[in-house]
Amino acid sequence: MKSIRVGEGASTGWGQTVVPDARFNQMIAALEQSAAHNSSAYRRRVVLAGLLGYVVILGLLALLTGLTIAMIVLMVTTRTGIAAEVKMAIVFGLLSFALIKALWVTVPPPEGVRVEPDTAPALFDMIERIRAATGGPVIHDVRIIDQMNAAIVQDSGSLFLGARNRLYLGLPLLSALSPAEVEAVIAHEFGHFVGDHGHASGFVYRVRQRWAQVEERLPDGIVAGLLRRFFGWYGPWFAAYSFTLARRQEYEADHVAATAVGPRIMADALLRVAAQAGRFDTAWRLVWDQAPLRPDPPRSPLTTIASVFTEDDPADQTMIDRELGRSADRHDTHPTLAQRLAALSQSADLPARLQETAAEPLLGETLTPIIVHFDEQWHDWADALWADEHAQRQADEAERQAIADQIAGGATSRDQLYRYAALTEAIDTPQSAAQAYAAVLALHPNANDARFRQGDMLLATGDDAGIDLLLAAADGERALLPHAYRHIVDYLLRSGRPEEAAPYFAPLEQAERMEEAARHEANGIDETARLRPLSPDLRERLTALIDGIPGVATLHAALRDMDHADAPQIVFVFSARKEHVATQVLDALIEAMLPAGDLIGLERSFKRRWLFNRIRRLPDSSIVN
Repeated sequence: MKSIRVGEGASTGWGQTVVPDARFNQMIAALEQSAAHNSSAYRRRVVLAGLLGYVVILGLLALLTGLTIAMIVLMVTTRTGIAAEVKMAIVFGLLSFALIKALWVTVPPPEGVRVEPDTAPALFDMIERIRAATGGPVIHDVRIIDQMNAAIVQDSGSLFLGARNRLYLGLPLLSALSPAEVEAVIAHEFGHFVGDHGHASGFVYRVRQRWAQVEERLPDGIVAGLLRRFFGWYGPWFAAYSFTLARRQEYEADHVAATAVGPRIMADALLRVAAQAGRFDTAWRLVWDQAPLRPDPPRSPLTTIASVFTEDDPADQTMIDRELGRSADRHDTHPTLAQRLAALSQSADLPARLQETAAEPLLGETLTPIIVHFDEQWHDWADALWADEHAQRQADEAERQAIADQIAGGATSRDQLYRYAALTEAIDTPQSAAQAYAAVLALHPNANDARFRQGDMLLATGDDAGIDLLLAAADGERALLPHAYRHIVDYLLRSGRPEEAAPYFAPLEQAERMEEAARHEANGIDETARLRPLSPDLRERLTALIDGIPGVATLHAALRDMDHADAPQIVFVFSARKEHVATQVLDALIEAMLPAGDLIGLERSFKRRWLFNRIRRLPDSSIVN
């Protein structure tokens, strides 16, 4: 059956696939059983799967090199066709050189601030103590970063082997945990590189790094085309294989850490990170919430953010409950918090209030210079964005006042009322925004987007009436259902009512599966697609929307009825004029036509002629001819 898929994986290059496709779910389940039965044998299978990628890329290199040598031999041994042989030798030689250059490892400069044993002796004593307890690798470099994270990274020094081990520790993480909990985190990172586990983990990392590097350095051309076709199958397949390994390794790393520091401390570290991550995100949001109100950013945001980690906050339990209720999915190689605690045989009791953070005792005299460095770095990055945010607020307030004047003069269009409500949500209180969205619904009762936003604003004020509004909006527009359940669950957990949130967990999972099915359907089309002509009004609207877009030679469109969406999808096939780049024309068309609804656009080609012919045969399908 002829089929076309678009849109999936567009956010990353072809060499950067790390999330397995849904079609591999059954394979992942079988691999998990195999790994549970014999983890060592499974790790060897993952290594072999990774080697397949190397075999293909090195085989291609050998082929190109062999063809280059063959052309040179022909030039030496024959007297005819030398000009053609020289050209072919140059072509094959350049392709070989490009592939070798793409494979050659270049180590990017490390991030963060390097710390030394003489300036942070307590930290290095801890690292060495944990390394000895876990049997982990020697650390050659310790760097402090500005993220809520920790990791050990191996710099790849040759085709297969790692050369240097670098430990990254986030300053927010050190400011959010006790010294004992930091020991658990470091022990967990060491656990990723212990024994066979560590060899497989490092190998998987380097396989992904290698393919991403090749893709980055060979974005197009003959070699890239061949590798892209192979990786279209191999990338998701290897992602599924390594996904199972990565998830098992998290359990094994937890076990290594629990053996070194104790299972309760490891569990406390997991719970503390879950709670403090929520505080960290909230603190940054509060910093950025000031942008519309003041023209200059605060001078020391990291100092302000660090202070929130030691305060009493009842939202900690809410964050823990939310994490405990989360289900595992294929977008995260980490098991859920509940799964990790169960594997450690530990309860989910929230650790006691943090009395002493690890940052000052571990970093000592280097702490202040590091904070100053990150604050200055943040300012260099944030100053322009902050100014834009501030300017945008002034523009939003002016626009809202102009629309308010129009409404006072009798304007009642849906777009005007909704824009006024959206601006009120951005500028004013949730209560004011809820009233503004109610005004939209009073005149346009079928505006489910406004009903959804009104419900969300009511929940923000603590009004349970928002729950019914969210569900009513989702009942009118099926695509809103997973969003409605997410907002309801978050609201009930924030309100300290996990028992009321629990009944929504299963419907939320089902709605998210439907959402993924709808996304998969919308991003592809095959010969079973149910196509019908555009309505005269829609055809006229599309004609107006794309009027003035340069480079469109032909464009035919139809409506496609969907199984997993309430509204039909607009399907169009176009061809670009010779002097224009087709991808740029496609981007312009999609941006212009989006107000008309969900759509999928394709450039006309020989392989897609079956779709073009089906659309062309429908009445009035031609928009540009």
